[in-house]
Amino acid sequence: MACRRPISSRNRGWLQDLIIPLLGAIWLLALAPASIARADAITDVNNAIINIIQNTSASLIDGPPEVANEINMVDSAMFNAVNAASGSPYASANYAGGAVAGADANAAALQAAVTVMTNLYVNPSTSLYQQFAGKTGASYFSSSILAAHPGYAPDLVGPTTTQMTAVLADVANISTELSALGNSSAITTGIALGTATGNAAITANNGSGAQAGMLATLTPFTPPNAGQPGVYVPPGGRPALQPTWGSVVPVGMTSATLTALEQSIPGPQPLTSATYGNEVLQTECEGAGTALPKNIETICTAAGFPPEGAAEASAALFWNDPGGTAQPPGHWLGIADTVATDQGLSLLQTARATALVGIAMEDAGIGAWEVKYHYNAWRPITAIQDCNAWSPNFSTCDATWSSLIATPPHPDYLAGHPAFSGAAATALADAIGTNGVTFTSTSQTYCNGGNPTLDSDGNIIACTLNSITHSISGASCAGGGTATYDSDGNVIGCTLGGIAESVTGGGCNNAGSEPVLNPDGSANALYNASPLICPIAETFDSISQASGGFLGAEFSRVVGGIHTPDAVIDALTLGDNIGTIVAGEDLEAVSEPPMAPVLGGSLLVFAALRRRRRSRTQAGAAG
Repeated sequence: MACRRPISSRNRGWLQDLIIPLLGAIWLLALAPASIARADAITDVNNAIINIIQNTSASLIDGPPEVANEINMVDSAMFNAVNAASGSPYASANYAGGAVAGADANAAALQAAVTVMTNLYVNPSTSLYQQFAGKTGASYFSSSILAAHPGYAPDLVGPTTTQMTAVLADVANISTELSALGNSSAITTGIALGTATGNAAITANNGSGAQAGMLATLTPFTPPNAGQPGVYVPPGGRPALQPTWGSVVPVGMTSATLTALEQSIPGPQPLTSATYGNEVLQTECEGAGTALPKNIETICTAAGFPPEGAAEASAALFWNDPGGTAQPPGHWLGIADTVATDQGLSLLQTARATALVGIAMEDAGIGAWEVKYHYNAWRPITAIQDCNAWSPNFSTCDATWSSLIATPPHPDYLAGHPAFSGAAATALADAIGTNGVTFTSTSQTYCNGGNPTLDSDGNIIACTLNSITHSISGASCAGGGTATYDSDGNVIGCTLGGIAESVTGGGCNNAGSEPVLNPDGSANALYNASPLICPIAETFDSISQASGGFLGAEFSRVVGGIHTPDAVIDALTLGDNIGTIVAGEDLEAVSEPPMAPVLGGSLLVFAALRRRRRSRTQAGAAG
């Protein structure tokens, strides 16, 4: 894609050219439209959305593709509202109305969010979360299904009633923030505009097939050729996640364009090929959560696949994002907010950046899930544990092998997280005009297996696995860091040198401070293998560094033991391609956008992010 440049400014007289630099900030404050404001409305809503996702994402009707769908709906509606209130300098996402004079942009954004959030989470007639709140598999599935799948009984079909109470509180907080703006004519005009853009987002989603995609998880999925080597079969305790999501209508491109991108992905290697056998071996060696048998450790060493190092293990846990967290799309929404805040973006710029990220991630989820259920490739753990000689090129079966992070209930090829990450990273870099920014992101507490214990605020404070409880209550900060506490007095984070760091001790998993395995593949006695994953902070020197490589989202899935290398390489390629198209075709400037505050020394310019795909040979050598 060719580099895009902002439309040049209109010529001004020489006197004006001299006066503007002298007046500086005074001129900007006097003449900037309502949209040139701190991006509080956008980031406040996004924080609420991240909290909501934490409370809904463990249920069967949710999952990463639906999370991306909800982010897209809310953030696109907010962008459309702020854009229209700012004179409509950009093309809208799904809103046919034009600019609205005299509308307060913050009020418009907040009302747009409330309109969509009410539809998604509050209205019993439209919200699946409301309809299934408090239901478990035992009360939802028929007796015949439970007889065939007894592990479904304890599954949460929808959020718990306590979780839904928290969700409603988050929506109410945004409504309260809107009410605090008052009732001036600019506010009421903004509210009317936000209602219109919110309803436009809802209408567009109603015709997409997304709700049917959510419900598809509740129909047990039996893939063609189930039981044959290489075919993915859902685990006994949970149905396959959203097997029909690939049929949802994309939002940032035509279905034909997305199909072409999907078809450009080469597909998994033949099951009995030497290449595929080597890929499973790489995941087995680099992603093990327990000690390797001596014979396998010897083969790993000879193949050049050492165990994951401490930094790689920490990255795998950082990027895990399972149910009960903000999931991969929510993680990237938080990154987008962080980068937008760090870069001093205006309300309009932030709204556009997060909307582009949401659009790109929604289409990445559709594309990745279409490919996943087209090939139905089994997970590495199934291949490794299967000792029935399924391939002459795989000789390291280990029936007791386990992965570092828990395997989610959908096929291996291709991986979801790198697809979301590539799309989000590419769109975000384009939106802010550069890939080269340094930022820090902190993950959320979760249980990597086991059952969680929650405090009164709904925060995970302990995990119980195999009748042993690992608690955060005794955690502390290492290296002189300053502790952050929740309302119950539990340490939930540490800050050292201005950077958020992970808590230590108290039962928190210590991967990152200790390698999971020794270099010879044996168990490291200092690694505690706790299922309680406390907040982990990672700092990246560029946006693409967070999506690719061994410390980014891409190979975190290999060193986490849940994907084969091709599954993550091809997923990142798909995500990059989707992000490039979305950034090049959606929310484009149609007139001169309002001038941004001069922060960091210069105005933002647009540039397309180009990446070169890592070859499979390079990936294997780097393993």
